Amino acid sequence: MLGTTQMSIRWIQPSDLKQVMEVERESFEFPLTHEEFVDWLKMEQCVCLVYEVRGVVAAYLMYLYDHNRYELLNIAVGRGYRFQRIASELLSHLKMGLNQGRHSISTRVRRKNYPAVNFLLKNGFAVVGKKRETVSETEGAEFVLRMRYVAGD
Repeated sequence: MLGTTQMSIRWIQPSDLKQVMEVERESFEFPLTHEEFVDWLKMEQCVCLVYEVRGVVAAYLMYLYDHNRYELLNIAVGRGYRFQRIASELLSHLKMGLNQGRHSISTRVRRKNYPAVNFLLKNGFAVVGKKRETVSETEGAEFVLRMRYVAGD
């Protein structure tokens, strides 16, 4: 794990977008386009946190919020920063907002995305359902797991 003097977790800034998109492309089989990412950020309820190491965006976490829960949209770590518990630190940062009027974090993940499913399970999420959904125009339909973390569970 990195020392706290070397890293910070903060809200995304426009100047971070190029690095965040690189992390996005390194992390997902079907990454968001720049335009899709910006469209999410324009939503009033959308927040994107970046994990910065010595001036470099190493990871990000994007979520939506409403009056009683968070919806985890994406969490991604750049190739050179994986296996250092950075994703867990970002998720812990989000969990700190629970019990302040919000009681759960929900997300959807492709069933075949074993690293993501295992990561979420290790971080206290539980599978609460599955549904066949279209996940991309090229892939067609596949099973997507609905997962949820509840404060105090």
